[in-house]
Amino acid sequence: MGRNFRIAAIIGGVVLIVSISLLFLLVAGKESSRKSTISGNQQYGRNIFSPSDIEYSVQNQYPQKTYSTLTNDEKKDVQKFLIEQTVVLEEAKNKNLMPIDERIFAPNKNQQEYNKAYERAKELILNDVQQMTVEGVFIWFNVGNPEPPVPLSQAKEITRQKMEAIRADIVAGRITMEEAGERIRKDESLSQFDSIYKSNAYAKYPSRDATTSIDSNLSEADNVRLWQLSPSEFSPLMLGLYRPSIDEDPEEGFWGIYHVLDKSGTITSYDDWLNEKIQEYETN
Repeated sequence: MGRNFRIAAIIGGVVLIVSISLLFLLVAGKESSRKSTISGNQQYGRNIFSPSDIEYSVQNQYPQKTYSTLTNDEKKDVQKFLIEQTVVLEEAKNKNLMPIDERIFAPNKNQQEYNKAYERAKELILNDVQQMTVEGVFIWFNVGNPEPPVPLSQAKEITRQKMEAIRADIVAGRITMEEAGERIRKDESLSQFDSIYKSNAYAKYPSRDATTSIDSNLSEADNVRLWQLSPSEFSPLMLGLYRPSIDEDPEEGFWGIYHVLDKSGTITSYDDWLNEKIQEYETN
């Protein structure tokens, strides 16, 4: 009886020790999973990020996670954002867009000051994205009339000749674009092609960036040609599109002449510029 009791006590003690050990390992494992697995500082260009800086960025992008619990794709997202911040801040400093203290690139950052500097630098860079303001004059020869009074091929040629004459006067400086629009409005013969030809005669397009079509009724290739024009330059005669419906293919619809009123900026697209810079960091 006594011997059995001692054996039972020993077994119970062993079970207790094993249980406590397992509990300790479980708790230790959880605590370990909460800790960052970032080994030391990470540096991109002149910008150095401490583990705490990186964890701060993780919390902004993935609030419920720590670096150690991120997937590989999520880690790449965090890395990409750190590089974006670096690219933007270095660009602003190198081009003297704003005063930037060199200490901002040091590890263990003051996150409030750092983020404020990044947002301001990005705003200044976005101001350098190309913008263009354009005006245009138009004559439509196809507006979807099921029984046009003039065959489309004939209407297209008649209106082309009218627009060629108008463009010659514009380029020679004899009339402005707005005066060209007024000339079109006074040509009553155009009503046989387009009942609202007066309203369609002239338009001014608000400032666009290079990721946006100047005129969605032009082909992609012609929109690219417009972006290649210099300030005050006139486009050649361009053939625009009439779109019957979303499900139908576009048809030839009008002739247009475009004039660049203003063009500014040196960066074609912020996203394209940023991706090029990021690729430089990833390959270096």
